Amino acid sequence: MQEQQKDMSLHLILSVTDSRGEKTLSALLEQAHIPLRFQFRGQGTADSELLRVCGLGESDRIITMWVIPQAAVHVLFEKMGAALQLRKRGSGIAVSIPLTAAQMNLARFINRQETQEAQETIPNEGEAAKMAEKSKYSMVVVALNQGFSDEVIDTARRHGAKGGTIIKARRRGLDEAMHFWGISLQEEQEIMFIIVPRELKKTVMTAISKEHGLHSPAQGLVLSLPVEDTLGLES
Repeated sequence: MQEQQKDMSLHLILSVTDSRGEKTLSALLEQAHIPLRFQFRGQGTADSELLRVCGLGESDRIITMWVIPQAAVHVLFEKMGAALQLRKRGSGIAVSIPLTAAQMNLARFINRQETQEAQETIPNEGEAAKMAEKSKYSMVVVALNQGFSDEVIDTARRHGAKGGTIIKARRRGLDEAMHFWGISLQEEQEIMFIIVPRELKKTVMTAISKEHGLHSPAQGLVLSLPVEDTLGLES
């Protein structure tokens, strides 16, 4: 079982590009058969040196988010670096974040494999486990159809969360994801970020998955990230 979990380790990839880079990235991800991704827009600010270094400037930028197996990260980053020239200053950025947990059906689909034992969430090995062990908090990320965020946050609050942040997004990707799950996800999506104490992570994720999962009207996808440092969460 431990080896099976290790094989299913997932990473969340976040990239920031301009509109031209987004087209190149979309073509690359389709060629790589990345089945499901989400996009939302960000606004760069000229006052931030960090944003200038990352190539965000003053214009709109497109943030793309997707999940892949840990073993695929290195190869994909090599291809992205070459296609998008990310090693050139001002071309954009991409980061890989180990996930501490994800819905089992999401993990199965991303890894193209079935497991003998169905679980609500699975732990990651290695770096993610070490990060989670040090952190007092976790960030639960939920991608869902628009119009259901109030219901999801009410569920999270009933299980100990204090609130969350919501951004608008759109689903991009191949029809393969829809055929795998036997459903049709709305293109217009909302992404919700909920920070909870680490000991409440599994409870909150399980509740959201059961009440607002793929086969509910919200069609939610749920995963979590370790939070290393926090400010303003002490009260």
